[in-house]
Amino acid sequence: DLSPVERIQQETTTPEATEQDKTDEELGLAKEPSSNKNGEEEQQDENAASALEEDNHISEEHQPKEDTPESATPLAVSPRILYWILGLLVILVLLAAAALVILIVKVWIPDHDDDGDSSSSFSNTEGILRFSDLQDRLQYLVSVGVSDPAVFSVANSIRSPQLRAVEWMLYNDTLQLPAPPIGTNPDDYPEAYRFVLRYAMMTLYYSTTSSTTTGSAAAQSWHSRLSFGSSGRDTCDWNQQVLRPLSNSGGSGQEGLVTLGVICSLDKKATGLQLYTNNLVGTLPPELSVLKTLTNINLDRNNGLIGTIPEEICNLSNLVILSISHNQLTGTIPSCINRITPLRHLSISNTGKITGPLPHMGGLMNLRQVFLQNNRLWGNVSTFGFFGFASELSIVILENNEFTGTITSSFFSSKPKLTHVDLSGNRLTGQPPIHLLWHPGLRVLDFSNNRLAGRLPSMFPPNQNFQFLALQNNRITGSINSSIGALVGLQHLDFSNNSLTGPMLPDLSTSNPHQAYVLGNLTHLFLGENDFQPGRIPDVLSSMYLKELSLQRSQRIGPLPEFGIGALLNLVMLDVAQNALTGKIPAQWGNLVNLEFLLVNQNFLSGDIPSELSRLSKLRAGFFEDTLLSGNALNQVCLLPTLNKLDGDIDGDEVVYADCGRV
Repeated sequence: DLSPVERIQQETTTPEATEQDKTDEELGLAKEPSSNKNGEEEQQDENAASALEEDNHISEEHQPKEDTPESATPLAVSPRILYWILGLLVILVLLAAAALVILIVKVWIPDHDDDGDSSSSFSNTEGILRFSDLQDRLQYLVSVGVSDPAVFSVANSIRSPQLRAVEWMLYNDTLQLPAPPIGTNPDDYPEAYRFVLRYAMMTLYYSTTSSTTTGSAAAQSWHSRLSFGSSGRDTCDWNQQVLRPLSNSGGSGQEGLVTLGVICSLDKKATGLQLYTNNLVGTLPPELSVLKTLTNINLDRNNGLIGTIPEEICNLSNLVILSISHNQLTGTIPSCINRITPLRHLSISNTGKITGPLPHMGGLMNLRQVFLQNNRLWGNVSTFGFFGFASELSIVILENNEFTGTITSSFFSSKPKLTHVDLSGNRLTGQPPIHLLWHPGLRVLDFSNNRLAGRLPSMFPPNQNFQFLALQNNRITGSINSSIGALVGLQHLDFSNNSLTGPMLPDLSTSNPHQAYVLGNLTHLFLGENDFQPGRIPDVLSSMYLKELSLQRSQRIGPLPEFGIGALLNLVMLDVAQNALTGKIPAQWGNLVNLEFLLVNQNFLSGDIPSELSRLSKLRAGFFEDTLLSGNALNQVCLLPTLNKLDGDIDGDEVVYADCGRV
């Protein structure tokens, strides 16, 4: 029962047997106990004699002849030599196996620090022992469908984010979460959920750090690391209060302290993933889909997120908010998104690369806010299921896509909470959807830059809440009815670049002594590029609190009104270009101290520019060309600090243009 090595050792350490012992062994003789019976001894003696005679005969046949070399036969290999050869082979096999294990450990168990990329504190022996632990973790993640087994392969010495995440948990994390038993559902067992949550968050971290950097430098691709990858710290504590814009989508606005990172409930289940405006660079890993407890994902305004939206995201059956706008995502919106029935807020906007037909989404009956603007989506609006089934719908922003179809009177008919509708920049046809103004809560309606035709309505419904109406750049005809004054809360009105006729503005006077004009809340008015009947600039404008006024190419004739008194002191932009205006620029215009953009070009204006215009210290763009204006004051205007160059920055603001005509 001795091994070959032990046999070799025994033979090399045991004294040589006597010649008689050898002879006895070769002859097959055995020493018998003295207690054997005589009969048996006689029988054995006879057998021994017979064997001796036969062996002697064989020995004579194989006895080498010294004087006849031709008769020599090959020598038999000694059993001792065979034992040596077998022992050496066994040793070589063991050495090869050890080398193979070390090679595997070198590939699969690389050196790590807290970031997973510097020297390891483990010896090779410890690494070999932990190789089985690594296998246990990989097998578990595959068994419950968290990750595809292919992501754990090593190609060209490149380790996937998934593999790096497992390695970090095993070799660098002092928390040392054990691998759950194979097949343990993380939804049913807290310890399994805790393991999967940590793995998914580290996979996200490694997936969204710059691929060109490693170690601590990789974390720089995140504005704030938010404690991600903190060894020994519970995953639910991977969050931090940071200074960010206070709006939920990370847009412009007042900044304040907000909590970003992993948000958990009291029972340590992840409910939110807030990582907006954090400079994430990379792709979204499908492993996020295993966290079915998530209700809020906000990855807005990272700009570096690329790749497609993983279809696995549809497995997040409790998701209420999904916001991944202002990134560089590509591909299509997964049609399975219709399965996320609790979804209320959907924002996949401002990518410029999301394409394909818009999914039906009729199953999203709880949908309230939809932001899909600035993509390349297409489809007929009549097929958009959420228009008909989401009774709580309040905000629909689908601008700058390639949608077609007609907005009929049945659209949004059962949406009592509707406040914002923006389908501008598409290919919609049919009548302008003024009927939507009958929604009492509607505030914003923007169907600009489409192919709408037909006439403006003869009656605008009364709506005190309505604030923003934009129908510019269409093919709308008709005239502006005086009933538009019923929109008493209107702040922004843009009918420019259509084919409107009739008077520019009807009589909007009112008998209310506390409100001289019904549109007294208007701050932005754009009526240019239309075919209104020729007339003067309406005097009613002087009593409005306008900030921007554009009457470009609107058949205006006569002298310029004496703006610069009363409400128009807030004016920032004034555009009366490409008309037939005559006379001088009123000196009162020098009181428009907030004016930044002044366009009076391509008119029949003449005379000296009033010196008062030199007080317009905020002027950034001035157009005076193709007029008969003259005088030294024009030189002073064109030498204003903000107009002394045609491009570049002034105090961080870009100068648009300055054309001073004959100067």
